[in-house]
Amino acid sequence: MPQKTVITKVNELGEYSGIRLHFPQNRVLYADQFTGHAPDTSEEMAVFQPSTIDDVFAHYRPSIEGIALSNEDGELCYETFKFDSVDDFDDEKLIAQSETLSNSVYKKETYYSIIRYLERNRNLRKVLNDPEAKKALVNAMKALRTDLSSSK
Repeated sequence: MPQKTVITKVNELGEYSGIRLHFPQNRVLYADQFTGHAPDTSEEMAVFQPSTIDDVFAHYRPSIEGIALSNEDGELCYETFKFDSVDDFDDEKLIAQSETLSNSVYKKETYYSIIRYLERNRNLRKVLNDPEAKKALVNAMKALRTDLSSSK
């Protein structure tokens, strides 16, 4: 069973399992196991001697399978995340790996652009404030949607 460790404060720099900690006090370190392939024996540890973090990523190819994400309908989608470098833990890289997250971000950005457009367009705001003009606009948009869907 993988162990999760959260370090928020290191009082003294010292040797811990051969690793020297240089940890800023204004950071939080979260360590988790992202692969099932870890050296169990001292022979395996002796064979693999990484010199950089890139060596560790290249050797273990960490990934997490079966991460449950819910879409806007509340349905669960299971996705796999792969990590080739520390940068892959960045929000944008995680979103790029996930179709569910990418779709959600795209829809959010689209809605925000529509809201910004509505805030800037005075004529459209006047139409939306007038109930009859708003109803006519909605009917025109429905007819446009019907035209577009029938032309496919």
